[in-house]
Amino acid sequence: MYYPNTTWTRMFMLLALVQCVGALFLETYVVLTVEDHLPHEAMQVPSGHTVPMYASLFIFGFAYELLLFWDSLRLHSMIQVVGLCIYNLLLTLYAIFQPRQIRDALDRLSTSFIMGDPKRPILDPDSPVWQEIKPALFALIWVLAVGTAVMCFLAYKLHAEFAWLVYKVIHADIKMRRRVLTLEINVALVKFNFFFILGFLIQNIVDSRTTVNPEFGMTIAGTFIAWSVAVSGIICARRENKKGTAVVIFVYCGGVAYLVYKVLKLLKKPDYYMLTIFACITLFMLVCTIIAAILCFANYDKGLKSYGEAKTRDIHSRNPSENPILLQHTAYGVRPFLPHRMTID
Repeated sequence: MYYPNTTWTRMFMLLALVQCVGALFLETYVVLTVEDHLPHEAMQVPSGHTVPMYASLFIFGFAYELLLFWDSLRLHSMIQVVGLCIYNLLLTLYAIFQPRQIRDALDRLSTSFIMGDPKRPILDPDSPVWQEIKPALFALIWVLAVGTAVMCFLAYKLHAEFAWLVYKVIHADIKMRRRVLTLEINVALVKFNFFFILGFLIQNIVDSRTTVNPEFGMTIAGTFIAWSVAVSGIICARRENKKGTAVVIFVYCGGVAYLVYKVLKLLKKPDYYMLTIFACITLFMLVCTIIAAILCFANYDKGLKSYGEAKTRDIHSRNPSENPILLQHTAYGVRPFLPHRMTID
């Protein structure tokens, strides 16, 4: 079990915990407050799904981000650390759009009437729900914005530690460094793409009004397929399994076709333009993952497997004398300076 063992890795993990707990507390408060003011009939209209949709995305997003924080430190992956900074920035942008989306949804609910009772609005126009949740929504934006800024600073500090581990294994071989970079980008894209795919599927589940909907079952099955493909993609890339990688790329191409279909379908629903944007981002990430997998496939049988094994040995080493961060313990160790006297002949 990996535990952060340096000052900057501990601070990086602490930042993840503080941000996750604070953001989830604020989002939970928003959801519970809105639900207290809405009757169960609110789920009859699309606007009633807005708050649960955002909540489901953020809850899953922060939980998954916390796992990626630990995984990045465990693997000493600078690519994943940079990816987490971008990931956190995207969550911040999504949080910026959240207040307007929720405000518009509440306005539509206050002008919509319960089916069978045309005189009773779904949400009381005089309800103070917006004033109650507004501070929490804007506080969430500041929490994520500050967290992103601090995260970028800590990423800069971690660069020296993680970059040395890669250099220790492959030294100054430029070609190998490019292959390693391609492998690391491919693995990182698979992990981040899993969030976008699963996040999109979760929003589809929340949007499904009933489990009788055929797409509800397809979405549930898609979550297991997405997880299986992500795990298989990482294992095949690290073990240089050509057949397995080919199957993973083929499944990803099927995912592209599904997302194109969903985007075209969502474009006909103006109330779901944020979900449409999320689907487009997911589609873009999936295409990038396919390209990275193909480039990684072209580098098989050229030493990447040996690099992965060497890095794994260094990461899982429990002997302090084998700490990859310390210069004197590398393959080209530096001999300690011995005291000596200078003489003038």
